[in-house]
Amino acid sequence: MKRMYPLVLDIVRQYETNNPYELCKFMNISVVHTDSIDSYGLLVKVLNKKIILIHSNLDNNQRSVVLAHELGHVILHKGGYHLFDIHKLSVSKQDKKEYEANKFAFLLRAHTCLRNNPTMIDSIKGEKTLTLKDTLELLKTFSKESCFMRRA
Repeated sequence: MKRMYPLVLDIVRQYETNNPYELCKFMNISVVHTDSIDSYGLLVKVLNKKIILIHSNLDNNQRSVVLAHELGHVILHKGGYHLFDIHKLSVSKQDKKEYEANKFAFLLRAHTCLRNNPTMIDSIKGEKTLTLKDTLELLKTFSKESCFMRRA
C-alpha cells in the first residue's frame, strides 16, 4: 500500500471523524472490551458480521490505537468473507499486513495533529518496521493535545 495517507483522509472526510470508536459505529462493527483474550486485540468475522475484541487491561490510549489497528485490517485487508475468520494482534507478530495496520492506526489517530504539523508524517515515511510499540511511542508525541477531530 503506497498511498495510505490519502485513504485515511478520505475516511476522515467521509465520516467527519478520526475517532476509531465512532468509525466502528458508522461501519456497523461491534467493539467488545474483554479480559478473556490473550492478545491486545482480535478481529473476528463471522459471515458478514465484524467484531473487534479489545483487551480490557489496556489504558484508553492503547485501546484506541489497538482499535484503529484492527480497523485498519478491516479497511485495508478486505477480501472474501469466510464463515469464520480471525486476525489476532500480538506484539511479536510483524509482517506486511501488520505494518500496514500499524501505519493506518498512526495516521488515523494522529490525523488532526498531522494537519497542524505536517512534518510529523516524515517520522514514518519509508519506515518498514512500524510495530505496535513504535505506534504507541509516536503517538505519545501528541499526548499534550487531543488528536481527535471534533464533530460539528
